[in-house]
Parts: sequence; C-alpha cells; structure tokens
Amino acid sequence: MCGFVRRIFAKKNTSQARACFDHACPHPTSMLHSLYVVVVQLAVCQIDPAHKQTVVLYHETQPEYQALGMMNQNTGDIFGDAYFVLRSVSLPVECLSKNPLAHFDCDNPEQNDTATNVISMNIVDVDDRWSVYGTCNVNEQTKTYSCECKVPGQLSHKCNASVGRSLIYSRESAPSGGKGENWQWWRVNLARKMGGGPAGGAWYSTTSGGSCHGNTSATCYWRLKETKRTIASTCLLHRVGDAVVASNRTCFDSCPQPTNQSSVCWVECFMGNVLGPDGSVKLINASAGIPIGTITAAWNGAFAPVANGGCPGH
Repeated sequence: MCGFVRRIFAKKNTSQARACFDHACPHPTSMLHSLYVVVVQLAVCQIDPAHKQTVVLYHETQPEYQALGMMNQNTGDIFGDAYFVLRSVSLPVECLSKNPLAHFDCDNPEQNDTATNVISMNIVDVDDRWSVYGTCNVNEQTKTYSCECKVPGQLSHKCNASVGRSLIYSRESAPSGGKGENWQWWRVNLARKMGGGPAGGAWYSTTSGGSCHGNTSATCYWRLKETKRTIASTCLLHRVGDAVVASNRTCFDSCPQPTNQSSVCWVECFMGNVLGPDGSVKLINASAGIPIGTITAAWNGAFAPVANGGCPGH
C-alpha cells in the first residue's frame, strides 16, 4: 500500500507529500502501514514551503514544566532570550523599588527563579507569516499553559494558530518624562542593545493550535525538529556574567563585596559594562557598552557540547 500511494504522489509531482510519505513508509513494500498512518503522517507536513524557515529558539522554564516543550510557550532567538536573561541580573535592584511596574518581574518565577530554571536550545521549523505575539502563562491550579494575544486598544483574546512574534526593540519605551529609576533605564536599553541594529532580537509564541505535532488540520505553523541541548540557567548566566565582568573589572573591584552578585554595587557595575556609563540615566545606541559579540560568544559557548567546554546537560 505504501508503494502504491507513493506512486500516486509521484505522478502528482508533490515533493512535499512524497517527502512526508517517505518518512511514514521507510519500507515501501511493507503492508504494515495502514492508510490511516499515512494520512496522519501527511498531516504533520503542512507548513507552507513558500513561507517555511528554520530558526533557533531558546526557552527558559521551570523543571516541572520541561516536558511541555514549546507547546503554548514563549521563546526567543539568541538576542531576544539574552535580553530576557540579562534582565534578571537587575532584579536585586528592581525588587527594592516601590514602583508597581517592578512587581511582575519580581514575582515571575521564569524571571526570578534562575537557581532551578533550565534553558533549552531548539531547532524549529516555522511559517514566517507572523501573528500577534501572545503572552503564555501557567494556571497554577491546573498546571497548564495558555496564551493570550492583545492588540493595542483591544481586549486580550485567544491567540490564533500562527506563530506570534514581537521585536523586543519595540516592547520597551523610555520612562515617562525621561525620569525613571536606574533599573527602568537598564530594561529599555537592554531592549535597544539586543533588539536594535543588526541584532533585531525577537520573542515568539507557539500555540498548541499551530503545532504540526498531532495536528490533522489543513495547515500548521511550527514544528519542533530537535532540542539540541538543555542546560541549567545558572550555568548560562555564570558564563555570560564572567564574560561581562572580564571585559572591565575596575568597577567590580571597587565594590565592598566584589563578587556578590546580589549587591547593588555589583549589579550597577554589570549593567555599566553591558550598556555603558549612560545606560542607567538615558537612552543609548545599540553600540554602547561592550560589543554584543562578547555576550553571544559566551552564550554559544555555554550551549556547546560538554566536550568542547559547554555547560553540563540537564
């Protein structure tokens, strides 16, 4: 039956269908594969070839939700996720603030629980006809994730099946009236550095409705091809942090506790290296502070195989 259906597809010259069928029927003379299996296998191969691209996306999560993979989750490319991870460095300062805008990060376990979180590196096929980015969060009672999309001026609504995408450069704006606390300037300037210029960092949302896995609808919008590595968030942060400190130790050496990463002095020195001396008081250009390549080199090194000096697997 596999060989018979293969020939039908070949006559129609549908290379996408034949590729799916070849995957479903590695032994074309075998009669063990039912037509149902063929149909199901074909159903997972519906990303439009004209809009298909392969991207590398990183996902930070709590270990108890690791098995969910990317289903109803938020991820980022290397620049987008580096922005998310580096934001957590400022929490010892941000969480001292009385400003209500600080509460979300301080109460968000994916942002503040880096001691136990893990980060995965994923190879993903996506349909590049992006939709509105959805915020995906867990229901603590049901332990399930769902995503909500919001267009400015409208109420939040359930996201559609397309992959959501948001450029981080556009997610942050300067504090009102140009007056803000240092952590607020760090936040917007990290977005400018990691999302501006050649970086163009982005966040993504991938919903269960758009997944190609187990989807029997006419189209799907994303498929997880491979999870290359999963490492502890602490290891990644240490690698990136060590690179930032090594770029200029002078400020850190002047702190009362030069290695205390929870101290205000250490955080200020860290952000000063990353964003430059003006990063805590006004908007900066993406070129301010250390070269972005310093951050990405440390990041890529953390995800390298252990034999090549990468972080241990998790």
